Amino acid sequence: MGSISAKTLAAYVTKLHEHVQGRVRAELPDKFALVMDGRTSARRHCVAIFAVVDDTSVSGPTPVTGEDYFDDLDCLSRRFLLLAFLLVDEEEDLSAQSLFDLIADTLSVYERPWDAVLWVTGDNCSVNQYIGRREGAIPFIGCASHRFNLVMKDMLAPEETVLSQVHSLMKALSKLKYRAKKKRISALSRGTIRAGQVPMKWSIVTAG
Repeated sequence: MGSISAKTLAAYVTKLHEHVQGRVRAELPDKFALVMDGRTSARRHCVAIFAVVDDTSVSGPTPVTGEDYFDDLDCLSRRFLLLAFLLVDEEEDLSAQSLFDLIADTLSVYERPWDAVLWVTGDNCSVNQYIGRREGAIPFIGCASHRFNLVMKDMLAPEETVLSQVHSLMKALSKLKYRAKKKRISALSRGTIRAGQVPMKWSIVTAG
């Protein structure tokens, strides 16, 4: 393929976007749920909105069996359709109303009314909870993982001093010369520090 101009590339990207958007619009059922999440990377904040649908025609993997496996957690027919992925231009305005308007705009793009949304899942922050409190609102179900994160932070708050000391120790042990010594006395092959994880500020990646 030869070189093309930026204008031509933009035109084809736009056509591809319109095609994919049309496919999603056609596959989106009359009733579905929404999952929202945001992320900040390279000092830019973005927001993603997914539709969660139940597709009984999807053939998932063979369920795992065993005494320690709970098959009621299986949902092999669940599908996620990306409806919107947006960079936030007005980062000073991340209000609940702005998020509410974003959902409304996204639904209008796919020609779906508010009544089509069964519930919304997202982080348990005040901005998201506003969606579930306002008049005529969509039921809001807080993210279970985020709720667990908040509970663990509260439980470990009294041990913050000890956790900070352990964090400093693990950070020091992650240096090359200490990793080599650590291998002689431990089965751990490497240690990594990942700030902000539950249940504490550090975690260890074990061998294998």
